[in-house]
Amino acid sequence: MATVKIVQLRAEKPYATLYVYSDGKTTLQHNLSDRDLGKHPKLHAYDSAGVRLRLSLGSDDDRGTYVSLAAPAGTEPPITFYLSDVPDPKGQAQLVVEPAGGGSRGNEPAATAEHGFVFSLRRITPSI
Repeated sequence: MATVKIVQLRAEKPYATLYVYSDGKTTLQHNLSDRDLGKHPKLHAYDSAGVRLRLSLGSDDDRGTYVSLAAPAGTEPPITFYLSDVPDPKGQAQLVVEPAGGGSRGNEPAATAEHGFVFSLRRITPSI
């Protein structure tokens, strides 16, 4: 039987919840309006005990970009999932990762080393 890790995505308030199952399935749950999705807040991940998780990225040749969420103390194994495997059952939002800093200007690299990464939710626009 698959176990589940619950991750809350928050800015100034909770925006969404990720359910990451031990069998590899991950689901995004939210009650956001179209207007809320258009705001693109920078979201941090918190575990079920309210501890903020550190977000890091990796990739492999077969499946693409994966996310690893780890508690600062490192007492628990990281929660890992592939971004491409996170559906929104409502079909409204896509989970993305972006630099937590100001991003890049001109030819300057994004400020990822200093500030790390955050999540954001993007509205899915239907293709015509």
